[in-house]
Amino acid sequence: MYDDETASWQVAVAGEFDIFNSEDLKNELNRLIGEKNADVVLDCAGLNYMDSTSIGALVSVLKNVKMYGGKVVLNNLKPNLVKLFRITNLNKVFEIGGESGE
Repeated sequence: MYDDETASWQVAVAGEFDIFNSEDLKNELNRLIGEKNADVVLDCAGLNYMDSTSIGALVSVLKNVKMYGGKVVLNNLKPNLVKLFRITNLNKVFEIGGESGE
């Protein structure tokens, strides 16, 4: 959903983000930013797992968003996923919002 107040796409992701669905999510996010150039804010409170394919998909979306000066924000990541972004140093290229306490 597009949020006029924050000029961003607000998208909730849940379950597992992996090789089986990463291409679909990447395509959907790219479709949204093709519709309207805006930041992408992912609410990850319901996200339990990510693999390297899904991280690659997010990097691809980030590259598209950066072309117009936008950003990808990951909110409410669970601690195991925050650790994944820190280990890969991707916490320096993605904006990581509030962490989920679970």
